[in-house]
Amino acid sequence: MKKIQIIFILPIIVALTSLSFAQGLSDEYPLNSEGISEEALEFSEDAQEFTEEPAEQFSVAEAKTVKAIDIQGNKTISLTTILTRIKTRVGQDYLDTVISDDIKRLYNTGYFSDVKIDRQDHEGGVKVIIILEEKPIVEEVTFSKIKNLTVNSIKSKIKTKSGMFLDRKDLKDDIGTIKELYAKKGLTDVQVEIETFVDEVTNKATLHFVIREGNKVRIAKVNILGNNTFKDSKISKVIKTRPKGIFRSGYLKDEVIKEDVERIISF
Repeated sequence: MKKIQIIFILPIIVALTSLSFAQGLSDEYPLNSEGISEEALEFSEDAQEFTEEPAEQFSVAEAKTVKAIDIQGNKTISLTTILTRIKTRVGQDYLDTVISDDIKRLYNTGYFSDVKIDRQDHEGGVKVIIILEEKPIVEEVTFSKIKNLTVNSIKSKIKTKSGMFLDRKDLKDDIGTIKELYAKKGLTDVQVEIETFVDEVTNKATLHFVIREGNKVRIAKVNILGNNTFKDSKISKVIKTRPKGIFRSGYLKDEVIKEDVERIISF
């Protein structure tokens, strides 16, 4: 059993030093009698010479028509679903702005981990080629043997579910959620890893959460420092963090520590 000592320090003062950068500019760029720096005059003369030159004439290329749309890489998402999510259409002009928006629209569906759009000359116009990489679908979620929480209690809290698309951000959030659940139990040393197995043929994924629960951390002593106005005994009555007693387990809980800080601030 690991034992620790809790210390509350009051108050904490952070000083921010502001710096001024305006001083000294007049020394670096001296002004003439009219209040204009020599560097500014030189820049103005150069700009005048530049504007006197005739502007180069540019011709706007005529937009090409979209003659075909080729979608590649989709395994479970139908062509109809993809086409309804984009604005590019056969028979319309090929526009870079629309293509850029289409990439965003496809990403926002949550179905794809990668989206690329290319084009080729085709029948006097262009063929739009959409190359997709689908996210795997979660087929099964399993857990290593645990004793301080139930598997169902964890499954009900995490975002990743069977039948959903595998999302790396959700997995990261799930690890944080599991650690928070254990912290409430006084297990702050828990370690969580995720083993991912993806079938390249079916594009389905199996996830296995490996949880090492660790040991509970017990509070040996609570010290209160920096309190010049109130006695330790008064502040001790406000907080709930306590060492082990007859009716107290004395286990460290991060959630209680955070609440104690708020209690002291509002005391």
